[in-house]
Amino acid sequence: MTVAPRTLATSCAAVLVVGLTSACALNAGSAKAQRFEDDWRGTPDVAEVETDASNDLPFAGSAHGTLVVEPGTSAERVAELFHELGAYVDAHDGVDGSLEVEHLTLGARPDRERNDAVLDTWNALRDDPAVVGGELGTSEVSVDLDDPERFARLVADLALPGDELQPLEGTDVVVTAGPFVAEVASGDDPSAALDALRAVDDEYGVTEARLATSPDPRLELRVVDPARVADAQALARSTAPEIAGALVVQGGDVTFEGTDADASPEALDLAVRLGARPDVTAVTVTQDGLEVRVDHVEVAVALADELADDPDAAVLGAVLAANDDVPGPGEPGPWVFRTVVAGRTPGPLTAADVRDVGAAVPALARLAAIDRVSAEFGEHAPLTEEDVAALARELAVRVPAGTPVQVTAGGDFAVELTAGPDPVPGEITYPTRIDDDVFYDAWREAWP
Repeated sequence: MTVAPRTLATSCAAVLVVGLTSACALNAGSAKAQRFEDDWRGTPDVAEVETDASNDLPFAGSAHGTLVVEPGTSAERVAELFHELGAYVDAHDGVDGSLEVEHLTLGARPDRERNDAVLDTWNALRDDPAVVGGELGTSEVSVDLDDPERFARLVADLALPGDELQPLEGTDVVVTAGPFVAEVASGDDPSAALDALRAVDDEYGVTEARLATSPDPRLELRVVDPARVADAQALARSTAPEIAGALVVQGGDVTFEGTDADASPEALDLAVRLGARPDVTAVTVTQDGLEVRVDHVEVAVALADELADDPDAAVLGAVLAANDDVPGPGEPGPWVFRTVVAGRTPGPLTAADVRDVGAAVPALARLAAIDRVSAEFGEHAPLTEEDVAALARELAVRVPAGTPVQVTAGGDFAVELTAGPDPVPGEITYPTRIDDDVFYDAWREAWP
């Protein structure tokens, strides 16, 4: 298309005018935030005006403004300010607004009826001594309590229709009371989970709870006595059979990966027994066994001896002993380790092997021996060639042929190999200070 000179000039002028008049709103979000401040500054009973802005694109952006209400302002004045803020949000595209009233924050909707519902919820919460904070937002209602006794009741009040309160339209509900947490998606019904929680708490005492309704329902409960886990589990499932597969009942220091629905009786019994030991810090029931956290490798050795003929341990895939406590400078251990102490699937090193290798190589910081051997030297002292050779000798006489082995020490040393009399070195893509021949020579010499 050909544009006549006069038309072209007119078009250019028009573009220039638009550019000049819009220059002040190049960062549109910031401009909206500034206007919010200007419009609300000096409003009676508003102690402070806070804003933040997002300038996503040139000439496009959004802003959020918060009005901090003077302490002691009457409920009637709060309602008046909140409705004025809702009308402002409705009249200004790209602007959201909140009203901060002492320990609660109210998110304004561009609709008077919905804002009335927010005010109803605020009135129900503001004088509750257990409520220490909360936000009645436009997409989520979150409330913090300092009294777990109020937890189940408040979740029901906020998420379920009642005589006094209705759930706020289109909002998720999050209630927290220390170790008690509920996350209820908009429109979901947490009744079954709450019934199970109340029943178990009344009978066995619940010290921790986590409830979620989306994307998959889940209820995790921890009872006071780990010996009552099975009983509490049975009660929870009989109380709420519709979510039985999503229930996890734990006790003491016993936890579960996933749910406990498929955990075998042997795994549960052994987990409870081990969790009661003073030298065991935690027990996790896994899909194929247990992981037992201990505070020293000697405990792992003792467990291996004790579980050697245990019928519950024998039917599990593996019982692992592990410790994640990194020793300080000069400490001989415990170092970080993971080893198999019982079960159908033995590891490449026994717990006694792990202990003995660590004792023979003080520079060793980490040693894992589940389906492969993975070792790492510490950083407390400079690594020497003798450290590397000592580890090679200790592993060569213990690791079964065919086992993958990896040893690392930051930029000082690294090898990857498959155990055997003459291992083929794996590819290490970075240079190291100590040559891998130091390790391989000692390995070949020690291989039985």
